[in-house]
Amino acid sequence: MPAEIGFTEALSMIVANQGDSQILFRVIGQGLSEALGPIAVQTYAGRIGKRAKELESISIDLGARVFTLSVKNGRLSACIAIDSGGIRISSERVQVETWVEKLREELAGEAAHSEAARVALERLALEG
Repeated sequence: MPAEIGFTEALSMIVANQGDSQILFRVIGQGLSEALGPIAVQTYAGRIGKRAKELESISIDLGARVFTLSVKNGRLSACIAIDSGGIRISSERVQVETWVEKLREELAGEAAHSEAARVALERLALEG
């Protein structure tokens, strides 16, 4: 695997189930954290031993919508949830490509009102 792999390449490789999914998922997490800052929250496994400190999920909370990517047994899954008043109204599993597209759409809507969202959208657009 190349030393300098980007967010988009890592997403493509993990969806195609090529390479070490944990390493690729960490690249995805790093890309999202760099683009989105503190709204991209990474959750790690807390087990002891061989699988300790493995990245389990990345959640991006945009208020009414929460975008989550998770990896289990080398398989990437994507979910978009709708929250209202701190209560989960619905949760839908989607294809990873759809997840990325919807995240970009949501950030584009936010960019009209927020400089931070505009910068995050630009960073993701440069990667995609």
